[in-house]
Amino acid sequence: MKKDLSIIILTYNSEEDIKDCLDSLLKNFDKQRAEIIIWDNNSQDKTKEILKHYQMFNFVKIVYSDKNLGFAQGNNEASKLAEGKYILLLNADTISDFKVFKELIDYLEKNPNVGVIGPKCLDENNVVQESFGNKPSLFKEIVGKIFMSLYLEKFETIKKVKNKILHKEKPQEVGWVGGACAVIRRDLWDKLGGLDSTYFFSNGDMIDFCYKAIQLGYKVIYYPLVSIIHKGSRSVTKNLNSRIIGLKSSYLGTLYLFKNHKKGIFYLYLTK
Repeated sequence: MKKDLSIIILTYNSEEDIKDCLDSLLKNFDKQRAEIIIWDNNSQDKTKEILKHYQMFNFVKIVYSDKNLGFAQGNNEASKLAEGKYILLLNADTISDFKVFKELIDYLEKNPNVGVIGPKCLDENNVVQESFGNKPSLFKEIVGKIFMSLYLEKFETIKKVKNKILHKEKPQEVGWVGGACAVIRRDLWDKLGGLDSTYFFSNGDMIDFCYKAIQLGYKVIYYPLVSIIHKGSRSVTKNLNSRIIGLKSSYLGTLYLFKNHKKGIFYLYLTK
């Protein structure tokens, strides 16, 4: 039977997060409307052992890859097993409630011109994360990613300003929503061929996908009326070295994004 929603979760050494992710999702889960597809990117910790406890559910499909395909390609491969009208990309380090996704689906049903929608993402301290945005710019990529993340963010005043900027009360049209939690129309996903696998581990894949969706006439919506907890951003920022590695990956992904879409100074520099 066809489902309304196929939830795709990628795991890679996710032993500290995946149980909380799945248990929170299953509390109000509607197996008549949805399915869960878990793609393991060759985890080397206890992730596979934990996942075995969920194989008993007939609405859960688990694939153990023999290599790490990365975020984009892993989702693309997992989507081939999807039977849903909509696809939900959900990170393994999230805590959610299935009711959130019901509301997002209802919004998509009422708004056929919306191709991608994402909820508010909070960290474990209930602070709003930057899970949406408009088109990338030179200023934001340099100032936002480097200075805000590595230095200015340490000041409480800057944090308050950032949270105020990110606070939204109503659904609004944006340039992109992040891949930690995003619901996408299946026909749009198929039309675009999923995510660009050139982005191995970078939010550039979702920015790129949303950009292409907008080019096709679809809207991308940030929906702050419901929320999930995303632990990942906070855990990465605890360690400076991890933060720098994450920023480097994100920055390289953005460079490819600008090159791919022939955007201004970045494109001119990269195509010399």
